[in-house]
Amino acid sequence: LSMERNDMSRSSGNFLGKLRANFLGTEFCVYDRGLNPRDVDADALSTTNASVREELGTVMYAANVFGSRGPRKMQVCVPRCERGDRMTWR
Repeated sequence: LSMERNDMSRSSGNFLGKLRANFLGTEFCVYDRGLNPRDVDADALSTTNASVREELGTVMYAANVFGSRGPRKMQVCVPRCERGDRMTWR
């Protein structure tokens, strides 16, 4: 995810995070710009300013009873944010 249409570089200041889908394209997760937890060494995190990515939200689609075309039911889950606090899932 980027704030600029033509700038998708991860090192750019326009880079916001990632959107990951499941195989069927019915569930999506939005992540911040942190590092993949599978690729992170605990020692590297303590010596750099880097952080492990966090999930910011989820989008889930229900199948359409009329086939694959047309509107589908969508659920969006985002954490509750309060001033001065980190995001908390409810």
